[in-house]
Amino acid sequence: MNFADALRSPRKICLISNQTSMEKALSAAADKAGLSDVLLCVCYEQSELHPLKELEPRFKALRAAAPDTLIGIANVCTMVQLQGARSLGADFLMTGFTDPALIKEAARLNLPLAASVGTLSEMAAASELGADAAALTFADHLSAAQLAAMHRVFPNLPLIAVFAADPQDKAGACLASEISCALSGNF
Repeated sequence: MNFADALRSPRKICLISNQTSMEKALSAAADKAGLSDVLLCVCYEQSELHPLKELEPRFKALRAAAPDTLIGIANVCTMVQLQGARSLGADFLMTGFTDPALIKEAARLNLPLAASVGTLSEMAAASELGADAAALTFADHLSAAQLAAMHRVFPNLPLIAVFAADPQDKAGACLASEISCALSGNF
């Protein structure tokens, strides 16, 4: 299954992380929430400290070890980064802002893109620009009810909850469960 198909599937929940321990914690939390069909998406974050070139070995190792896992690149902010992520074989991209040119280029290349949003107005912009999904940053500050309310405003824009809770923190694991329930409609 590709990322675009996963976004259209009502039974799929996308859990995004770039740390192995977090991936396991999120997957376990989703299982506890009673979701039988969880799709794990790993998103490697690139930055000046972690350029795409440095992520390449981790990316390839995960691709070899878990071929069914969808792998994305986060913080794609320039056309050069977009092309680099594409040549690496990314299944999807996340951008830190709703840049119309970047979203249009990703669409032209048939490369799914989730625009990072934090407010309803940013969700509206992402929807208008044709982003494949909205990645709700700082989701760990929202309740399941708040996430569900945001999703109801834009029902055709898949919402991915992104949070940075410590996987060893039991509250974070409970929150992952809440988020998974909110996004699957199990309130």
